[in-house]
Amino acid sequence: MTSPLSGQLLYFFVLTLVVSLACAALVLWHYARRVRDGMRDSGVPVPVPVPPAARPTPTPTPAAAGDPAPWLAFDRRFERRLLAAWVASALLAALPVAAVWIAASDAPVTLSRTALLATVLAQLAWPVLALSRGWQWVRTVQVAAAGMLASALLTTLLSIADRLLRGAAPTADQWLNLLVWFQLAGALLAPVGALLLLSAPRRIRQVVPMLFGALVLFALAPFLGARAFDALLAQEAAVGLLASAGGVQLRHAVFVALALPAGWLVARRLRALAAAHQAKAFSDMQLLARAWWLMLVGAQVMGLVASDTTPWWGAPACALAGLAFLPVQRWVFRVLPPAAGAPPARTLLFLRAFGHQARTERLFDRLGARWRALGPILLIAAPDVVARSMDPADLLAWLQGREAQAFVRDGDGLAARLAAIDSARDPDGLHRLNEFCCTASTWQATVVALMHRADAVLMDLRAVPAGSAAGCAWELGQLAQRLPARRVVLVVDGDTALAPLQAALGPAAAQVVWQRMDRERPAHLAALHLALVHAAA
Repeated sequence: MTSPLSGQLLYFFVLTLVVSLACAALVLWHYARRVRDGMRDSGVPVPVPVPPAARPTPTPTPAAAGDPAPWLAFDRRFERRLLAAWVASALLAALPVAAVWIAASDAPVTLSRTALLATVLAQLAWPVLALSRGWQWVRTVQVAAAGMLASALLTTLLSIADRLLRGAAPTADQWLNLLVWFQLAGALLAPVGALLLLSAPRRIRQVVPMLFGALVLFALAPFLGARAFDALLAQEAAVGLLASAGGVQLRHAVFVALALPAGWLVARRLRALAAAHQAKAFSDMQLLARAWWLMLVGAQVMGLVASDTTPWWGAPACALAGLAFLPVQRWVFRVLPPAAGAPPARTLLFLRAFGHQARTERLFDRLGARWRALGPILLIAAPDVVARSMDPADLLAWLQGREAQAFVRDGDGLAARLAAIDSARDPDGLHRLNEFCCTASTWQATVVALMHRADAVLMDLRAVPAGSAAGCAWELGQLAQRLPARRVVLVVDGDTALAPLQAALGPAAAQVVWQRMDRERPAHLAALHLALVHAAA
């Protein structure tokens, strides 16, 4: 017989995720509007000293050009190591959850059963890896399919080994465990996978993990308190007492009494989360993986609650076993650091023509995610990419109404922000985005300062018509005067008005790298990444 609480918990988690999605969209809309308003603020001109605008040597010497081979080799090695680290993290964290779940289900805890459930739960590694590297859907599906087939095969081989260890001879029907694995994966991952897809869209996935965790923590205590009160009300001995004390009013009082300390705890956790992220205790992708793991383990806990044969300790023990994800993840990334032996980091400055949000977001997601293995990214914050750069500290600042403090408004503010550029790696080996929120009177000084700190510059000029080319002319002129032309990569397409852009560059127009990209296909993105690595070497 299914427990009524299981259906209520399922409804609670789904509703919490839906509310998190709505809140994420609202937060990002309001945050983007504040960024847009701050950009329009004229303020006071900032007297920031910049190097003389003397033209660099047009043709770099071979020594200045550098050899891109070390960075290209590291990029390939990094992807393999990152894959190994995420698979190991997910699998090791899934083992205690699988063992507890099997034991609570009143089944013998064997090697084959534990491996079966653990390898299914470990499929969390593929979407995290795909987002970490900016893979497109085709490659993500290919890698996930190969990983699932390998997991099914490993489980089948372990079932054969399990039978041999017990002194029995293996039989041919054990190969049917391949089908059993996919049946279990479909049953366990299909509903959770739908929830993951809801939280995976590019524009909200930076915010959903924080909001989902905060809302679960805030609402779970009063939710369980209200359910316990309802259970007490169902007891005959308590009916008269509660009725005389005002049952409905007392129920509401219990809800509020539990909600207030839960809200206080959420506020403390958000501050601690922001501080830990600032101290580089975890990356944005590790935070997203934690939120997805919470959904995955929560589904298993609800399955135990739904069964009337589960012992009292089953669901709490499974939930506690799921907490091993955090220490296991930290340990694996210390033992298997993906960035071991990395060459010196290379900084990328990302410039673009405002007004093409969807196109810019796609390029920034796919190319930026891969570049972060090689070095940090610098960019001027704007509504078109604000969803990509929002982190726990930004969310906390928005909740406290302090997001305006992040704007560069004068020379001292720019100097302080430049000194705070984060060039260190996160535990998963990736570098971070360094966004600069500027006003109308500070963005030029900021762009010039960032040019001198970049090893390569990418400027997205696709679909820039002749009438809008003037908005990019100043930046192109500064690039031509201040940087070697080989370090500048310009992305254009068939709709780009080239003549005014070439005029803004002057003689450097013949030396910068013009990268044609009409469609964002994998081959085009790979060619663009290769051009950037050559430019930064």
